[in-house]
Amino acid sequence: MKFIKIFTVLLIISAITSIFYFMEDIKKSPVFNLKKIVITDIPHYSFNDLVEKVSIEKDISIFDIDLSNVEKQLLELLWIKKVNVTRILPSKISVSIEEHKIKGVVLLDMLYFYNMDYNIFLKAYPSEIDNKTIYSGLNINDYENDFPLFKKKLVEMEKINKIFKNSKLANSCSISEMALTNIRGYKINMKCDNYKENINILLGNKDFLKGFNRSHIILKKSKERKENLESIIFDELKSKNSVIVRLKKGEEIDG
Repeated sequence: MKFIKIFTVLLIISAITSIFYFMEDIKKSPVFNLKKIVITDIPHYSFNDLVEKVSIEKDISIFDIDLSNVEKQLLELLWIKKVNVTRILPSKISVSIEEHKIKGVVLLDMLYFYNMDYNIFLKAYPSEIDNKTIYSGLNINDYENDFPLFKKKLVEMEKINKIFKNSKLANSCSISEMALTNIRGYKINMKCDNYKENINILLGNKDFLKGFNRSHIILKKSKERKENLESIIFDELKSKNSVIVRLKKGEEIDG
């Protein structure tokens, strides 16, 4: 009885080994040599760019291609966020790629684009920013050492930008830069119609919509008076309704 058990075990092992070597021999068949690579169309890299990056040999068996290494090589490209490489029998490799999507621009030690996950992934240059708002007043240490706090601050500034876009002020102005300040809340630098130079608004941490709409009224009156407006300061430390209008030539008007 014991002999029969040992014989059965050896027979099973032999069968598994034979199947293994049989499968390995099949994999070497020319039928499985790479004939085609299918790659997701993406904006920032051409098909040839991607194939050249991974340097897959022609006429190699698709089973000899290290899929994880292909993924690793493609992830070295700046715009690529996710990669999934699969074999399609008998002779294809499919490469599915997801690129980073730009959500915004943040100024840390330099300008960066950040993606939908709030991760910075690419240096930004002024010529590439277009009409995007630059978010500043954050620091690289927050990003590297306290990412949740970094993200929280950035999300808050994005919310303020949305409030601005729903205000009357957005009809004549656009935000170039929004900076988180240590004292007064937020410094907002705007491009406005009929003004050669940008105008600053200093807002506290409350009533953003009210502040933007009041700024719209101040801006309108300033145009009528042909004043050279420089900044609008909502001084919450002085009074809840205190507004200082600063002109280019140094004049100040308490509102």
